[in-house]
Amino acid sequence: MHKFEDIIGQERIRETLAESIRRDEPIQTLIIEGETGSGKNFIADIYARALLCESDTRYEGPCGECHSCRLTESMSHPDLVRIMHEKPKTIGIDDVRTGLVNSIHTRPSLSKYRIYIIPDAEKMNPTAQNAILKTIEEPPEYAVIIMLTTSAGSLIETIRSRCQTLHLQPLPDSQIAAYLNDVLDVKGSKAELCTAFARGNIGRARLLALNEEYEEIRQSAVSLLSHIRESDQLELMNAVTEVGKWNMDPGDFLGIMTVWYRDVLLYKAVRDPDRLVFRNETRGIKDAADHISYEGIENILNALTKAKQRFRANVTKDLVIELLFLAIQENSH
Repeated sequence: MHKFEDIIGQERIRETLAESIRRDEPIQTLIIEGETGSGKNFIADIYARALLCESDTRYEGPCGECHSCRLTESMSHPDLVRIMHEKPKTIGIDDVRTGLVNSIHTRPSLSKYRIYIIPDAEKMNPTAQNAILKTIEEPPEYAVIIMLTTSAGSLIETIRSRCQTLHLQPLPDSQIAAYLNDVLDVKGSKAELCTAFARGNIGRARLLALNEEYEEIRQSAVSLLSHIRESDQLELMNAVTEVGKWNMDPGDFLGIMTVWYRDVLLYKAVRDPDRLVFRNETRGIKDAADHISYEGIENILNALTKAKQRFRANVTKDLVIELLFLAIQENSH
């Protein structure tokens, strides 16, 4: 069972949570903000389990041996509640009432605290947020409410003002690389690509490193980007179809493409292949750098950013990829 020391980076957050347990003064209304994959659920889980742990050293994290820890490990602890929601994109008032509001005054069954975790709290609609506002204003002394969100700004100001907010920071590349090397045994060029692709997000690095299709995806991406300048419309559409088949978040594939074009920009500026992430693909990088202007590279990077925004706005995946490939091709001459 993980302890606070297993949280990579985020030293201030780790110390804040551990100290609250050491003082026996839990943060009753807590917001943990960070992008997807940054470790919000991991940190909230350790904090909740430590609060419920029966060990005298729970300020270090859950012991993993007591009755409470065994219950949390089997996901059957009656005093640890995760708010579920039926609609994938919305947490409504019925979800909040059923999961939290109607049971908040039920005292803990086995432990000193009753803990509520709300994943994807940014999905709470205004009615749901208003429904829990009074609970957050005056929580029972035994209640701990933890909201996990990619954007604290999506919560109404009256909720934010009554909660302590912890912001997860991007990790330095050195910590991402050490995690890949020491924990996942991922080394060499693959580790470099995963680190560059992660941009400080350890969950994103882990996803790419453990993706069984990684090598196929990497090779396909390299082949596509190396030849996109000469591809005709049919070849582009076939590439769109191929990307749609991969077991990978489209945004993650865009991350790989972004690393490629940053390499193109770097090589164009300094002509040093040893500084590239895709060092084994220097020929394709050099060819792209020779044919694409600085303005063209900037336009492509902007198109990649726009594609990510379109994915977040739930635009059809194939359409987003098609528009992106056309923008890349247009700026590759």
